Amino acid sequence: MNDIKQFTIMAPVELAEIRCPTLIVHGTHDNLLLYQAVFASNQIAKSQCLWVMKGSHSCAWIHPDAARTQNTIIEFLKGTQLH
Repeated sequence: MNDIKQFTIMAPVELAEIRCPTLIVHGTHDNLLLYQAVFASNQIAKSQCLWVMKGSHSCAWIHPDAARTQNTIIEFLKGTQLH
């Protein structure tokens, strides 16, 4: 089955079940499609998005703003309560 078709069939149920705070980090020049990140953020109730402009799939490590991205991830994790 086509991966994209399979993703749209399977993901809504699985993503909708996620209850923990979720940070979705996505570079706008990532090889993975942006709509998948948008779809995930719409399905996950407590999600936040961090779009890294002109960022690739490795934007948290290899990008002019990598330090800012890393700091945002760290701050998100610091603010997340463990249950």
